[in-house]
Amino acid sequence: MACCFCNIAWSCVVAAVVSIVGDLLALGAFASYRNNAHLHGKWNEYKYLDPQLIMEEWETRRDLRPIETASGLFSAASWVILCIPVVQMIWILGRQGTHLVGLHTSMMILTVSGAIVEITSLVMYVGAVTAMEWLSTDFNLSVWLESSTAADPDDIGWRVLEMIHIGIRGMQLWVGAVELLFLATMLVLLFFSIQRQGDSSSKQYDSAISPNNNAAVSAMTPQPVLLSYRFGYYSLFISLLCIVDFCFEVLRFVSWREFAKFAFGVAILLRLIFWPAWLLWLGRHLGTFQQNQLMYNHGNNAAAPSLMELTDANGNTNVAAANTMMDPVPVTGDGVYSTTTTTPPTNAAD
Repeated sequence: MACCFCNIAWSCVVAAVVSIVGDLLALGAFASYRNNAHLHGKWNEYKYLDPQLIMEEWETRRDLRPIETASGLFSAASWVILCIPVVQMIWILGRQGTHLVGLHTSMMILTVSGAIVEITSLVMYVGAVTAMEWLSTDFNLSVWLESSTAADPDDIGWRVLEMIHIGIRGMQLWVGAVELLFLATMLVLLFFSIQRQGDSSSKQYDSAISPNNNAAVSAMTPQPVLLSYRFGYYSLFISLLCIVDFCFEVLRFVSWREFAKFAFGVAILLRLIFWPAWLLWLGRHLGTFQQNQLMYNHGNNAAAPSLMELTDANGNTNVAAANTMMDPVPVTGDGVYSTTTTTPPTNAAD
């Protein structure tokens, strides 16, 4: 078990921890809000924009605002940190930009776009809500009509403020739903990339690992397999959960209270269990690859193929292939090659 965590990419660990903390804060804020009884049994009154309920609602929001803001900051930070291992994974799966360029570029764009959208929406939401909280405490929202008095307020301002807040929350909900689509699409593309990681369609890459395009060496070199096919299927499963979560989030506009329960349940499973597990699994793959690459390059020259060519379909070191691999080592200036047998260390992710 200790070895398992020694070989993990820490960017994935940090992304998982930050994501879990942000989601736990969001759950805490939601639980505190649900425990507040001022709306229990009064949903219809709220839909009629009852001023007294709206005032009580804003008092609760002011109390929970620090937790909600912290949750949003952690969520945005997790997206930013996620870009690091995803870009590294794309660079390796793409064979340094020579394999399935369009697919891997799309994966990178989706991930970076998700981070940008998350940060932008957080800044806009915090700014808008902070301004509305200021309005709710320091501005006159009760007496707008000439016929109204302090003893008999019309409370139109409270109704307007709540309508604006509902609109902003709707925007935030759609932003979160679009981020789920970004993530689902990226994971589907990752699944196809993993399925095709053994393709030998990159002449540029083959030339890079086999100097002078030596036919004998190229024929004996396995194609790179970094991420296990099981990880690919798990990524596809996560993408399906993202799509289900997206559907429930959107259906909340049809029946808010009913579909909110389903969206809440799916969100707990996805964000607290399955998504952190995906990050740790990815970190295991990347960490093991980095360690093996360093150990392999330590005792071999730069012309030798990297350890990425010496792994099987599950990401494990293919010792049999490694023992029979003949690495080209230039010994003269006229292109004559000698051969040496290399045996890289056996240490890979599941």
